[in-house]
Amino acid sequence: MTKRRPDDADCFVADLRPPRKLCRFDKWPPWTLANNFDLTLDERTALASDKMLISVFNDWDVSFNPQLTENEIGGLIGMRTGVPAPHLNSFNFSYTTISDAFIFAFCRFAPELTQIRLDGCQRLSDNALRLLADGCPKLTVLSLAKCEWVTDQGVEALSRLPQLQAVDLSDCRKVTGDSLTLLVERCLLVQTLRIGGTSVDAVALSNIVSLLLLVELDVSGLPFDDHHLRALAHSQPILQRLNVSFCYDITEAAFVEFAVESNVREIKAFGLIAAKLVISKPDLRIIS
Repeated sequence: MTKRRPDDADCFVADLRPPRKLCRFDKWPPWTLANNFDLTLDERTALASDKMLISVFNDWDVSFNPQLTENEIGGLIGMRTGVPAPHLNSFNFSYTTISDAFIFAFCRFAPELTQIRLDGCQRLSDNALRLLADGCPKLTVLSLAKCEWVTDQGVEALSRLPQLQAVDLSDCRKVTGDSLTLLVERCLLVQTLRIGGTSVDAVALSNIVSLLLLVELDVSGLPFDDHHLRALAHSQPILQRLNVSFCYDITEAAFVEFAVESNVREIKAFGLIAAKLVISKPDLRIIS
């Protein structure tokens, strides 16, 4: 039985700078195998041999298919031909079993790739991020949520991608403020940043607030306090979505002040008592 697609709230969204475009994974590509756990071997073989699929689609989603082998995925998208596919634009590999060796071949196959999602891919390493940084220099959107193998070395490699506009490092617990500071210093186009569940410290959080012009920020569970919140209100005029869930250093007074004075339209604040207060602001949604 095919599982339903996730709600839009679960998808990775990234607003881009003018001209106003939206780089997002919740607008699913025209061809998807997502969540098809029940595909038989014959069905997978038939799909892999369909050359029409290979040549037509620019955006692919094979997420949540741990039963697909690397050879099957490679055959499905035409990697076996050995001919680069500059038409490929975005790919979602989340929760598949691809390895660094696959990423090496994939970068040579899709050098024009702009978006990739690798959430929960546990067979990869920092070397995969080095390969992406060198082989896909046009990447604008990169999602690595729940990839516990990501370390500072991998994030430092990502800092070589100057066109990055959206980065999701949620629950990458080995990532610290050192590498993230380097990333925001070099990738000034980043507008969507999700770093909740990392090991980023208060100093790095201050750097993020001061260096980037953000549309979405997730700092859930980090040492994000009143000082950071006030700085955010004054330095981030286009910020639309903020996640400060379980940021227990935020006081009620600072939370209310930020909610009233900022332009933010959505605040996630699970675990914060202040989020239960009644704030009269029609265009603000508080989720707690």
